[in-house]
Amino acid sequence: MVGLNELSEEIARKILSSPREVKKIIQIFLEEVVDEVRRGEEVKIAGFGTFYLKTQKEKRIREVRSGRLIEIPKRERFAFRPSSKIKWK
Repeated sequence: MVGLNELSEEIARKILSSPREVKKIIQIFLEEVVDEVRRGEEVKIAGFGTFYLKTQKEKRIREVRSGRLIEIPKRERFAFRPSSKIKWK
């Protein structure tokens, strides 16, 4: 797994910049994406994909131990749909 530190070091090496600056730019970018999605906007990055909120329907499930039905309310979750250019074949 690649973390933020490894990613920022690799990008910094490629653009001849400091890893600290690159890390800050990545953090700001991610914060902006999350803020826009929370406001209900889709964030589309050409050639990469789309970040959006996905609404999951409410549902009923049966509790295994007691056998009673439990209602799970609808909720929104953060989702990502990759561009067709990066989908695995």
